[in-house]
Amino acid sequence: MKRKRVCLDSRLIKPGEYFVPVKGDNFDGRKYIEEVLKNGAAGIVEVEELYILAEDKLEKLKPTVIGIAGSVGKSSMRAYMTQILSTKYSVLEGDLNTKLGLSTLIVNELDKQKIIVAELGIDRLGEMKQVTDFIKPEFSIITKLEREHLQFLISLDNVIKENMVAISNSKNKEGYINMVDVGMIEEDVMKGIKVYFYPEANFNEEVGQIIHEMELPDHDKEYLMGIYQICRDKFDFSDQQFVETLSLIQKPKGRLNMIPGLKGSLILDDSYNAVADQSIIKGIKFAQALARKYKKKLVVVISPMRETGETEEDQHKNVAEFLNEQPDIELIVIGDADKRYGKYLRIPYKNIISSTYFNYEIKGGELFYAKGSQFYRLEKIVYYLMKDKKSASKILVRQDARWNS
Repeated sequence: MKRKRVCLDSRLIKPGEYFVPVKGDNFDGRKYIEEVLKNGAAGIVEVEELYILAEDKLEKLKPTVIGIAGSVGKSSMRAYMTQILSTKYSVLEGDLNTKLGLSTLIVNELDKQKIIVAELGIDRLGEMKQVTDFIKPEFSIITKLEREHLQFLISLDNVIKENMVAISNSKNKEGYINMVDVGMIEEDVMKGIKVYFYPEANFNEEVGQIIHEMELPDHDKEYLMGIYQICRDKFDFSDQQFVETLSLIQKPKGRLNMIPGLKGSLILDDSYNAVADQSIIKGIKFAQALARKYKKKLVVVISPMRETGETEEDQHKNVAEFLNEQPDIELIVIGDADKRYGKYLRIPYKNIISSTYFNYEIKGGELFYAKGSQFYRLEKIVYYLMKDKKSASKILVRQDARWNS
């Protein structure tokens, strides 16, 4: 029997697919039903029907689900976990991180895969329970806890409690937490669940040394150490088997990917998103290390953060004060800099109101670091700087019809 395929976006639908008319805060998919049917859609699947189709498929095929939660780093952890487990198992990568997105992925792609590595994205209270009630992870991993999506989550305390639901609502009520966050989690939040911290105190020295020597930021190395523990404990990987997988590691799009630039310059593409001050600061520190390694002048291109709630001023101040201590950086701020970073910056900077108007006289001795909220579309700047523009659709974020504007 031919598999039913569904699509959430009228701009991306292909002939023979079923359109799911989603109603959001600022859009209504039902307005496009007539258009998609004229363009060859096979029919309409309502959102609740989509959920039922996905739940039925999960019940029938019974894959092992690993949940990936956290404020930052979820996509990197998900990608690395998928790449490593795929050397031994058939794995589906759950990169559409809401209940709606995961349902679409399951209906379209789940077939004979034994494992789903499911990213669990949230921006509102109660959303983690909703998505874990649906996807039913065996266990979950928390990458790193930061002040994220505070427009709706309000406080770091809420961020922590909401992410911990990924563990408490898993089938086995167990999960893995980054050791750097151990002091942030109150004991009462961990009652009734089993928690393992990574990396372990007695971490395998040989494996640790190999990971340490990889050209990755420290937080990605922490994630790989966590994956090592999980692969050893849950999936019977030997040390040698795990080490062999490390050569296959590829970073997700828009997350600290090194790309050749024009005239011999380099681009560290971190343009996917920016939701917390510490993620920007850590990214700049990693860029500084690479600039020293490759003997390049560091040009930092950032935008304001969004969805920071009442912490907006504090978080932008933290980034600005960090930058004030980096006199060797050339700084370019995209968007309305003066209302956010500008009043705290004491170093010179150039302000460009939009990525569309970006220009720079490239000399070839630069390493460009691009990091910003997806609202500001910093991938357009990466495109401007990159040498092989024909490869953009394969290596940059936001390259399909939804992002043509």
